[in-house]
Amino acid sequence: MAEMFTGKVLINDSVITGHLKLGSEMKVGDFGCGSSGYFLLPIAEAIGENGLVYGVDVQKSALESIDHLSKQKGLCNVKTVWSDLEVYKATKIPEGSLDRGVLINVLFQTKDDASVLKEVARLLKIGALLLIVDWKDEKSSVGPPLERRVKKEHVRSICESMNMAFVEEFDPGPYHYGLVFEKRF
Repeated sequence: MAEMFTGKVLINDSVITGHLKLGSEMKVGDFGCGSSGYFLLPIAEAIGENGLVYGVDVQKSALESIDHLSKQKGLCNVKTVWSDLEVYKATKIPEGSLDRGVLINVLFQTKDDASVLKEVARLLKIGALLLIVDWKDEKSSVGPPLERRVKKEHVRSICESMNMAFVEEFDPGPYHYGLVFEKRF
């Protein structure tokens, strides 16, 4: 029988929120948020009703699901935004307005990871943190094929070339790496 890998077995949401150092009234972008709200909803709860979480995705059905889940939980601080993150200036969030950004299991799905990182960096304030989690570049029983995985050294190189200072690496779960960067200017 195949093992089921879901939720905290793959990536622990509380580890993610801990490394984001969230505070009340922050503005956060969950880029490639997906349909489950697995990270977005705990972030929305952590920043409180005066904060704002943008759920950004290219799939409109995922955004509809996030809208539904947010209403179901009584969260009024979630706003969904349709965008193709590979297109510079396509994301309709004010430039330089976010305190935090998260890219979780997104880069392995893109054709142009540098464009995605450039678009996300554009939306962050100076001093904002960007948390990136993606699949380790090693064979495993779960996850995408090795040729689709994006090496953490490659991500770090791109981010640092965009004035994003490396802050820390952390372990979000057995199959992923986690990196945190700070936007310098």
